[in-house]
Amino acid sequence: MTTVKHIVVNDEFLVADIKPRELIAEYRHLVRREMEALSERPELLKSVGCPCCSAEIRRDAFGRFGLSYGACVSCGTLYVSPRPDDAWLRNHYRNSESRRYWSDVLAARTSGQRRSRIIAPRFEWVSDSVAAYGSGFGVIADVNTSQPEVLQALLGTGFSRKVLVDPLHPADPGEVDGPECLDDALTDLELDAELDALTLFEVIDHTADVRSLLARAWGALKPGGLLFVTAIVSSGFDVLLLWDRLDSLIPPDRLNTCSVKGLRGLMEDAGFECLEVSTPGILDVANVKDVAERDSSLELSRFERYLVQSGFAHDHRALQDFLQAELLSSYCRMVLRRPRH
Repeated sequence: MTTVKHIVVNDEFLVADIKPRELIAEYRHLVRREMEALSERPELLKSVGCPCCSAEIRRDAFGRFGLSYGACVSCGTLYVSPRPDDAWLRNHYRNSESRRYWSDVLAARTSGQRRSRIIAPRFEWVSDSVAAYGSGFGVIADVNTSQPEVLQALLGTGFSRKVLVDPLHPADPGEVDGPECLDDALTDLELDAELDALTLFEVIDHTADVRSLLARAWGALKPGGLLFVTAIVSSGFDVLLLWDRLDSLIPPDRLNTCSVKGLRGLMEDAGFECLEVSTPGILDVANVKDVAERDSSLELSRFERYLVQSGFAHDHRALQDFLQAELLSSYCRMVLRRPRH
């Protein structure tokens, strides 16, 4: 039996470093307008069961921008239904006003912090995992690349061939050693057992048909190849406490907010072997503290309020370390392997 690895990360930065409040507010305004327009087109929306465990029974959670979130009673996954299909989502992420704002303004303003705090560590994690698990530094593909900093980090890896699949931010055609660019969705491509590594960085979060995506990912990887997944999870501390008050919990970016339980079951059903599942998020406590200070109507128990509003920084660090160690942070990452036999 494979021992599943868990990682705890010691790092600190402010929510405002990567999500300035005024820019996030404008992004949410643009998304609201687009999603409310979508909600008026019922012919574009389809009711679905849980994207992780396929259970049909859910509890109504909350509405957001004209769309409805429900919580799966079986695995706790939070998801939108009815929802648009992947063709609509692909067009949205490539052409909508909100995504242009995200790329041209919000991501550009926070480029340095995202590069050093998020993107570079992710590709260090990929390289370290490939070295540890021996899948090989042959071909790597990144799905839905959305920021130029990802391209730079990908180019800095030791893989001999680098591929962008359905990028949301195009590669610079002037780059001499730039990655190959495949504009079709992963589910439409013929990459039969070609890849040593495949990265899905928060791709599951905005995918309508997750099982089809994972089936194609499995087929695209060589036996022994590694799949790297990051996702925001519904079983995380700040998601459970803030719920509909969490600014980042909006469609279609969080069409699926899977639980850790749901993700693990989903990956097992898709045929993957789980090598690592961790929740190394570092913003849960800061997110709750920020909302609690701004919104007096937020319902917290006396114990929860003490935890997040304590003036002692070491209390917050200790709580965040606990959340990471117990898989209770809302940022999840997984290393999965297509079995060798």
